[in-house]
Amino acid sequence: MSPSPSPRVVAVIQARTGSTRLPRKVLLDLWGQPVVERVWRQTSRSRAVHQVFVATSTLAEDDAVEWTCDRIGAMCLRGSATDVRSRYIAAAAHARADILVRVTADNPLTEPRFIDLLVAELIAHEDWDYCTMDAALIPHGTGSEVFRVPAFLETAARDESDYAREHVTPCLKTQRTVHPVHPPEDLLLSNFNVSIDTAADYHHVAALFARYRAAPDLLRRLVADVRAGAAGLPDVALGVG
Repeated sequence: MSPSPSPRVVAVIQARTGSTRLPRKVLLDLWGQPVVERVWRQTSRSRAVHQVFVATSTLAEDDAVEWTCDRIGAMCLRGSATDVRSRYIAAAAHARADILVRVTADNPLTEPRFIDLLVAELIAHEDWDYCTMDAALIPHGTGSEVFRVPAFLETAARDESDYAREHVTPCLKTQRTVHPVHPPEDLLLSNFNVSIDTAADYHHVAALFARYRAAPDLLRRLVADVRAGAAGLPDVALGVG
């Protein structure tokens, strides 16, 4: 009897330039690369992911996101500006995905080890449909969501609300069990923010990239320094900025 084929894992990075608190934040520079490129490169480092899409809107203001994707060789998918969930459904169909990874383009320190761990846990637990890192145990802005496509489509069909369409995964969170996964010990850090929502967040994260010179293991080194009480770190604790 031949073994079952491995599930096809596809990551989708949702990106837009129309953020109200910090417009065009996904195109801001972080140590020589725009934020969305940083997110794409981090996500592409995952060993579990077979294909990575950047999903943006068809609005003219988001043409710059597609141009950035063209420049770096990233696959860009464009769809509804308001129904973000439909972009994920389109990506799943296009790539024939069995498992989707949800990533947002304001998280340049999205951690590929977390993606690998989440995919492994979902595959190992056949009764799971959705899992995410335990948000209380990791820096905010480093995690992702991983879920099975059939469950996603089934629950989406039962929740047509504007809120669910905009925020992608409420259909899963309300209709399926949420399974939080414990992070590796060397990436364990609570109450710390590395997501970019405001101008203050951007300056804090940019300072981190400068401090560590955009090192591939930036997050691991940052966590170690914070836990050791290293001096000179930008103040990016949750609630600041």
